[in-house]
Amino acid sequence: MIQIRNVPDEIHRTFKARAAKAGMSLSDYLMSELRPIAERPTMAEWLEMVRHHPPVHLTVDPVDILREGREERERELG
Repeated sequence: MIQIRNVPDEIHRTFKARAAKAGMSLSDYLMSELRPIAERPTMAEWLEMVRHHPPVHLTVDPVDILREGREERERELG
């Protein structure tokens, strides 16, 4: 259970109105908003995951890829 105290009236009204518009209880609405936040890793968690991945070694210079893409776009725009 999570309980948040001292929520300003304006914020409470905003969430309550959004919940009503969505046809949901305030609790269900807030849960639907919190779930994506909880499922997304924090920056620190993401960095920790990335640190454990092996390094990527490119076979093509990214500058060349960008240059080719720009040249192709210029040809298409003519």
